[in-house]
Amino acid sequence: MLAFIIEKVSGESFDEYTEKNIFEPLGMNETHWSFMYADSSHFASLYLSNKTKIPHYSLITYPDGGLITSVNDLSKYLVEMIKGMNGESKLLTLSSFKEMMSNQLTKENFPDGNFELHKGLIWDVSKDGDNIGMNGADPGIFTYVLFTTNGNAGIIIFFNISFYEIESFEKDFKKIRNILMSNAGKFIR
Repeated sequence: MLAFIIEKVSGESFDEYTEKNIFEPLGMNETHWSFMYADSSHFASLYLSNKTKIPHYSLITYPDGGLITSVNDLSKYLVEMIKGMNGESKLLTLSSFKEMMSNQLTKENFPDGNFELHKGLIWDVSKDGDNIGMNGADPGIFTYVLFTTNGNAGIIIFFNISFYEIESFEKDFKKIRNILMSNAGKFIR
């Protein structure tokens, strides 16, 4: 829905808009919405949970999970999100970041709603507001981005296997995430 709104307001396709207004300004040269523009020599192989290798594929609804990127490029985006929450972004104003990253599932917005989740615009917001993240999963892919709102630390995790089909993966992932987040401050320069 957000991609459709961006297209209507900007008069550009979502892929053109994001290329011009996000990827280029941030130097995300390995990030694309189409395999046609991506360097396939950098692609990881994709696997189902039973270790069956699957081909790379495109999504018709590409804005909701079809981004082709690298950890290096996604880290540029993550750094910009952290900068944005500190009022230092070159993409949006501080008030725009605060709105995007604040819980939208409120009684004010949904008087009859009773939500356990806390969702910003695209982003997941922890109940206490101290962590903001997003994840995505499709066959052969799982990505996770999380950052702290007070410590300026973030993590990115990529898996090239279907994630939710194996219960132990989720448990192990949570362990990895917790270790990374509890130690992320040690890596800040």
